[in-house]
Amino acid sequence: MNLLLQTETFLKNNLTDEEVLYMLILSRGCSIERAQQSLVSKGYITQDGNIFADYRITKAGVDAVNSVVLDSDKRIPTKTDKELKELASDLIALFPKGYQQGNRYPWRMSPSAAVERLRSFFLKFNNDYTFDEIREATKKYVEHYKDSGQMRTMVYFIWNTKNGSYDSPLANEIELLRSGVEETTDGWQNTMV
Repeated sequence: MNLLLQTETFLKNNLTDEEVLYMLILSRGCSIERAQQSLVSKGYITQDGNIFADYRITKAGVDAVNSVVLDSDKRIPTKTDKELKELASDLIALFPKGYQQGNRYPWRMSPSAAVERLRSFFLKFNNDYTFDEIREATKKYVEHYKDSGQMRTMVYFIWNTKNGSYDSPLANEIELLRSGVEETTDGWQNTMV
């Protein structure tokens, strides 16, 4: 089954995301109760601690949904893509070992977590960034910020959420490279090349 759903088409038809998804379930003849039981047994949803008996999605459920979305988009490199794994390893090697001073957050990510984070980066930001641009931008970022106390950990450098929207220092660094901005000891300065 291939589905392409876009929120703007829901709005044009006076429907919400919930309404469209619910009608899709009904139109496919799916049993909501059976799906709930199966998802609970897989650990993807739970009722634990909820006195109103509503279900909530677990971390494993979020990961599974994200994986389905990423695997469905053919523009996104797959997690088995050899070049993507090499890119993740290269980026890991650029970040320092150990933890940020003053907290328990590691500078680096595990290879599998880095691959997934990069896959979601392509989905959320721009899937036409090249692997070479990502390497170069990361290298410049780490070289510039490593001794400043302002460097983000790898996970938050690739992307994070800020005030309800996505933020990516990696995407910003790539855009700076593309626009001909060069790094100086005083920070970033416009110099067209």
